[in-house]
Amino acid sequence: MGVIGLCLGILAILLDVTMVLARVGIWMSFVGIFMSAVGVTKTRVGTATNRGVSITGMILSVTALVLAIVVQSIWRSI
Repeated sequence: MGVIGLCLGILAILLDVTMVLARVGIWMSFVGIFMSAVGVTKTRVGTATNRGVSITGMILSVTALVLAIVVQSIWRSI
């Protein structure tokens, strides 16, 4: 789950930069945050060992969400 969250976070950041697909990036970042949270939970339980990947995915997904909000506010002001 952490790897999926990481990939979604990276893709969401790339979509946010394009400005046109920032709304898709918002949804991808929400899913990335959820998947990363599931990954962190699985590492606490002991069923997964990729805690660093899960945390990195969560950080990137939250960054993508903030970036998408900023891009959307800039896009609307133009």
